[in-house]
Amino acid sequence: MDRLTELINDGPDKRYTMKSVVLSRYEDIDTARKLMRTWNDIADALGFAGRGKDVAGCFTRVAAGIKKGKLAIPKKGTRPQRQPTQLTSSLQKREDDDDDLTTSDKILNRIHHL
Repeated sequence: MDRLTELINDGPDKRYTMKSVVLSRYEDIDTARKLMRTWNDIADALGFAGRGKDVAGCFTRVAAGIKKGKLAIPKKGTRPQRQPTQLTSSLQKREDDDDDLTTSDKILNRIHHL
C-alpha cells in the first residue's frame, strides 16, 4: 500500500480537529439536528463542551464543501478522530452497554445522559 492510500484510509486530517470530527460524524450530526437536538448538545456529545456555535459553523462549512464536491464523507468504518480525553466510569459503562446500537442511537443516548 502506498502512502497516499494510507492517508486516505486514515480519514480526515487530525490537524483540523473540529472539522475532522464533524466530517467523520457528518451523517450522525445531520440526524441529531433532524431530531431537533441543539448545537450545544451535539458539541458536548462530540467532546467540544460549550462550543455549539463553533460546531454549527463548522458543520455549515463542511456541508458546503460536500455539496461542492471539495469534501467527501469518509467511508463507513472510519473512526472519529477525536475522543473525549477522559471518560467517567458511568459514561464508559453506558458506552459498553451501547455496543449493539447504531452510531446515531449512541450519540442520542450520550446526549440524553448529559
